[in-house]
Amino acid sequence: MPDDTAPQPRRNVLVVDDNQGDFILLREAFATTSEPVDLHHVPDAQSAIRYLDRQDPYAAAASPNLVLIDLGLPPPGGKAVLQHLRKVHRQIPAVVLTGSTRRLDRDECMHLGAVHYAVKPCYFGDYLALVGFMTTYMRHRGSDHPHDTPTPRGSAILQA
Repeated sequence: MPDDTAPQPRRNVLVVDDNQGDFILLREAFATTSEPVDLHHVPDAQSAIRYLDRQDPYAAAASPNLVLIDLGLPPPGGKAVLQHLRKVHRQIPAVVLTGSTRRLDRDECMHLGAVHYAVKPCYFGDYLALVGFMTTYMRHRGSDHPHDTPTPRGSAILQA
């Protein structure tokens, strides 16, 4: 069992989102935690793939411990990033954060290997819950199956 009192290593989270406001809310939510997390932001799928593959201008980029993907990116979209992760970087977990409440989108993302699918929160408290989930997941990764991890409030609202 991990020692929660020991200093935690710095973790890198890549946020792939074309909405700067959502990134700012995530950054503010991560700032409230005691977890040592460095956030890196790219605005589109092509930049995310270049970042993950360490292509220019991301040749010196830190490898992420977690990738947070907006499903509604401009084409080729968030699913392309998720597919690339599953093909090339299988060891890097992905969380999908999206405005889509469609169950079909959630099921497809989970089938593509996402460890979690969350609908973008309306309230900052729900961003805090989501960040709590992600930091706990990164801290305990490997000790439990990812789908056994609790779901944060506000992320289970889905439509058929």
